[in-house]
Amino acid sequence: MSKKEKNRRSLNFKLIAIPALGILAALIVVVLMSAMSIIKTAEQFAKMQGAPVVEKVFDHIDGDKFEKLTLSLNKDDPWAEQTRLWMLDVAQVVGCEYLYTMSPVSGSTYRYIIDGSCDPSDKERFSPMGTEENISSWSSAPFETMKTGQLTSTKMVYQRGWGWTVSTYKAIKNSSGRNVGFIGCDFEISFIIKID
Repeated sequence: MSKKEKNRRSLNFKLIAIPALGILAALIVVVLMSAMSIIKTAEQFAKMQGAPVVEKVFDHIDGDKFEKLTLSLNKDDPWAEQTRLWMLDVAQVVGCEYLYTMSPVSGSTYRYIIDGSCDPSDKERFSPMGTEENISSWSSAPFETMKTGQLTSTKMVYQRGWGWTVSTYKAIKNSSGRNVGFIGCDFEISFIIKID
């Protein structure tokens, strides 16, 4: 093969390879931007759904009764059961994955008080009253809520055992205005992106 033929082949390869690489790079950028847009849309949708839910639960919960329940952890308290059933109805109507209340124990350890996500017979999903969990991997949103009392939402967060969720939180206040716990509403969004 002559030097001229080698140069021609090299030039032909460059004429094909360079535009092909450019097209491939552009395609990758478009796919990544589309994926990011889908994720942001899912997050916004879940936040828009979660805010009215936690506001509704906030309006329903008596902060003083809740505070007493956090101290007694009385699973047979009629108010707790009525509230759990009411929250379960709300969760089923709006289609959220989890709807629950928690109170602080120490540091990043919190305790489930009322779980309105499902029936207590669902051992896999239900969190019985008094169950403690370190929520440090849940993002800063629940801690921010407890500190400020304001409604907060997360971006998409992966929680081992629970999947990809977007959560909304609001503090539960007693009659003196002290934050004694929070309401959490989680929308599962793994169906939008299958990352496992």
